[in-house]
Amino acid sequence: MLALWIILGVLALLALLCSLSAVLYVEIGETTRIQAGVAGLRFTLLDTREESPRQKVKALKKEQKRTEKQARKEARNQRKAEKKRAKAKQKRAKTLAQSAKQSASASTSPKGQAQSASSQKQSQGEPKEDGFTATVKEVLALIRRCFPNAKYLLRHLRFRKVTIAINVGAEDAYTTAIRYGQVQAGVNTTLGLLAGYGADLKLDALCIQPDFVTGEFRQWISFRVKLRIGVIILGALGILGKIIGHFLGENSPDSSAQPSVSPSHPRNKPSAGQAVKQENAR
Repeated sequence: MLALWIILGVLALLALLCSLSAVLYVEIGETTRIQAGVAGLRFTLLDTREESPRQKVKALKKEQKRTEKQARKEARNQRKAEKKRAKAKQKRAKTLAQSAKQSASASTSPKGQAQSASSQKQSQGEPKEDGFTATVKEVLALIRRCFPNAKYLLRHLRFRKVTIAINVGAEDAYTTAIRYGQVQAGVNTTLGLLAGYGADLKLDALCIQPDFVTGEFRQWISFRVKLRIGVIILGALGILGKIIGHFLGENSPDSSAQPSVSPSHPRNKPSAGQAVKQENAR
């Protein structure tokens, strides 16, 4: 009975954890700040704002501690490296002595000369093939295989408090107009793709305007992205399964491959002279 209650408690905790939402807070302007949060707790991932005096003091103390630890580690590593070098020198001396004896005995025999010539040919080897194209093809195939699971994650994304304010400016009016069109097209395309894949998107403000007077480029983009932890786990497991299946499919032998069957040779027809002899014999 106790084991049943424990199992039920674990299942309830898992259900509660999967029902929680992971939130990503993004603010992009003159400074950038990105935070991640779960259940009301926030963790700063990136912050380019100026630090306060207290934060600077804390950062200096942390830096001092890090430098002290790094110095201790370097001293230990130097001692270990010196010991390893001494042992390596001893091993090299022994191996050089043994190889000198073996080479002296092998060079006298003709077999040793033939083996040395073959070893030189093997050492040259064949030119290495460029595997860049093969890796690119594998990556693209893997992306295509995992894309359905990525669409599953995109469908469950919830964008809240989306604010986009961009002031497009440039050196002259012509360049300002071109940049304004590019920014307008990029923002609309991105929003359209997110909506097309099923993401829940709610805009609070969207303002993109050209600035022909000052020529400054300013932007303020802020939004929150919510995604349930259960959806993240299911999507990650699906992507992991696709990756494992992709590599297992490449390593497994092709089941459709069949052994080649040698073509049946036609029987040799008798020549005209042999046919006449057979008829005379009959």
